[in-house]
Amino acid sequence: MVELQPTDTGVLNAATAGHVPTLTFVSDRLSLTDTVRTRLAARQWSGRLIDLPRFFDAQPNTFKPGAVLLDAGDVHLINWKQLDDKIRLLDQANIPVILLNWPVSMEFSRFRLASKIRSSSIEEVWARIESAMCFALALAEIPQQEEQQRQLQEQLKIAGAVQRNFLPQTLPATDKVRFAHVYHPAEWVSGDIFDAARLDETHIGFYIADAVGHSVPAALLTMFLKHTAVLRETHGNQYHIFPPREVLNHLNRQMILQHLKGCLFATACCCQLNTDTMELSFARAGYPYPLLLRPGREPQQLHSRGGLLGVFEEMEFEQVLVPVQSGDKILLYSDGVEPLIGEVDNSGKFQFSDLFLNLCDRPVMSMMSTLESAITRWRRSSSEVDDITLLAVEIL
Repeated sequence: MVELQPTDTGVLNAATAGHVPTLTFVSDRLSLTDTVRTRLAARQWSGRLIDLPRFFDAQPNTFKPGAVLLDAGDVHLINWKQLDDKIRLLDQANIPVILLNWPVSMEFSRFRLASKIRSSSIEEVWARIESAMCFALALAEIPQQEEQQRQLQEQLKIAGAVQRNFLPQTLPATDKVRFAHVYHPAEWVSGDIFDAARLDETHIGFYIADAVGHSVPAALLTMFLKHTAVLRETHGNQYHIFPPREVLNHLNRQMILQHLKGCLFATACCCQLNTDTMELSFARAGYPYPLLLRPGREPQQLHSRGGLLGVFEEMEFEQVLVPVQSGDKILLYSDGVEPLIGEVDNSGKFQFSDLFLNLCDRPVMSMMSTLESAITRWRRSSSEVDDITLLAVEIL
């Protein structure tokens, strides 16, 4: 048997504020040993002694957060039906009950958190107390953690709304071209950014950039990319349109100069369409190859050389010129959607999916709408979710 000591006090530690767990010792005659009281104080836990009548009258929330240690030496005073009801209520409230010196013949396996101990070892008694109190403290912290999580989700939701404000509110539309896009962040915020704008009467510039990773660090990098990707510069009545290669060179240099922490880098594809000459010039930096979709023909990957942004200061980005014609579509897409577009086969050739091939001849708005529906269905069943962005332009 564990040795217990008589006492007149009902408080082992007065620190009962906040979420400090309390051990309630139920007995009409005894209190815990000095060893247990000292260990409670060392853990900054509180304790109190109450008698059986007060124990039965108290509501479950009286013991929260905390555990109950019931001295079975007073079994002759116990109403068994009343005790059974009390343990059941405490069990439903997730409050552990330890029955000390309980007769072995008594059985209460129907309770989840109630346990019995019949031991002469103070170490075993303390181990059971410590386990129950840690469980109680963990439960007490759950509402606070849930509130912190709710606040974090709300902040990320606001950050996502702010980030969307950096996206183009309208896409260029003329009698010669029509744009469409799909934008699906993996979380509240995205590591993708895109833009499309008329640069003058004959030039339209557009790009997608993908900060490697997602969530907050990637989203912050997209803000930097948006600010730094300059497609046109105006001086008084004069202006200069930057070719795609120069746009990427500038982005790369600025990322290097920033000495970004955490090995942050990005991929991008920048395009410029001349609506007079019907020529597309583009450059890419580690980004999936843009696609040329021509009616009645197999989709064509447009190849150019260029590594990641923010890694090597002297990186060179190849600019390629592609003639386009009425009915053509140019599609840029982030790697998050690549499984729906196609995959590389064993011979190293990129094979387009049947889903994508069936959409290529559709008008750009219909094609992108169907792709968006397919993306939504795919993401519901996928265990891995990445940021997804597509930007397409159709030559009318």
